[in-house]
Amino acid sequence: QISAEELRFGMKLMSEPKAEALAPLKRAQEKLAQKRAELISKMMAAQKFEDKVSVAAACGADKVIDKLESFMRRKQMRVKDLFYMIDKSGDGSANAVELHAALKKAKLKMSLEEVETLISFMDTSGDAEIDRDE
Repeated sequence: QISAEELRFGMKLMSEPKAEALAPLKRAQEKLAQKRAELISKMMAAQKFEDKVSVAAACGADKVIDKLESFMRRKQMRVKDLFYMIDKSGDGSANAVELHAALKKAKLKMSLEEVETLISFMDTSGDAEIDRDE
């Protein structure tokens, strides 16, 4: 004869799925969690981009960026190419005067004020220069 406690334990043991049966469910849950994390990351990147565009529009940098983009398309230049054209000293950074002189030499009409607006917008380190990584 078995006790009520033994019966409960046996019933509980029989009703619980085995680890092998739970493995596919666990993998599916992990895959879903990974996709959810990727989606959240993409959404955060999109929001960050929208915020950056709003800031650019608010300070006028968007117009300057449009001029630069148009120039680069006409000359078939990459951002890297443009930066190397600007960074004559080769130190990996450019200030407003350097940038303005290089753009003037390239016959891209842009005021010093526009160049300063662009640098202010792009400068993440706060040194009033744009670096290769910025």
